[in-house]
Amino acid sequence: MHLTDALTVLLRRWVVVLLGVLLTGGACYAVVKYVEPDYQASGQMLLLLPPEASGDSTPTSPFLNFQTGMTTAGSLIAGRVATKDAQRALAEAGNDAEYAVALAPDAGPLLLITAKDKDPEVALKTRDAVMSRIATDLADIQVTARVPKRQLITAQITSTSEHAEVLPGSRMRALAGAAGAGLLLTLLLAFGTDRLANLRRERRARAAKPEHGDPESTDDRDSAPASTRSRMRVAGKQKGADGPSAMAS
Repeated sequence: MHLTDALTVLLRRWVVVLLGVLLTGGACYAVVKYVEPDYQASGQMLLLLPPEASGDSTPTSPFLNFQTGMTTAGSLIAGRVATKDAQRALAEAGNDAEYAVALAPDAGPLLLITAKDKDPEVALKTRDAVMSRIATDLADIQVTARVPKRQLITAQITSTSEHAEVLPGSRMRALAGAAGAGLLLTLLLAFGTDRLANLRRERRARAAKPEHGDPESTDDRDSAPASTRSRMRVAGKQKGADGPSAMAS
């Protein structure tokens, strides 16, 4: 079907198209009004060594003393808080928002923490609980590894959002889905209605054709004058035969 044919069908079925557009608009309005957006709370934690890690006589700024092992420790902590056991423990404490912990790329031992939920308060609470869990787990793995006190890594909170931010992605996806489904259904109904109307018109045309073009009725009409002419000839012959006999008598 060409574009012009499709446009012709849509114009011919404008009532169906208008009804579909109105229903689609209503569905989009309902999505905007009733679908709740997601909220995200974020924070950052930087792993630091104490100043005396380089020696008591030569203290070093923690921000200038990033060792390779600190990035490894950050990866271990990120994986530890993402386990099912950690998620279950946080959820049992009421911190059931979806969260993620990852190392910032090319930024050293910098952990990025995000928590997402429909409730902004739950997102904030879960973010704070995850950051607290990171500090606890970091201390635990170092105690288990018997790390010297002057080399103990700490996790310092460098930034946190005071309020959870709105993520319009979920609402936009729902809106796009409603609009796409509504318009697609409108097109299907318009073309389907037009097709059914054409089929009904074709059936009526086929049903009406025998009434006007029945070959048997045509043969009857054509044969009627011939039979009439044959009867007239027979009657004429009978009159001719009766005439001479009448004159003879």
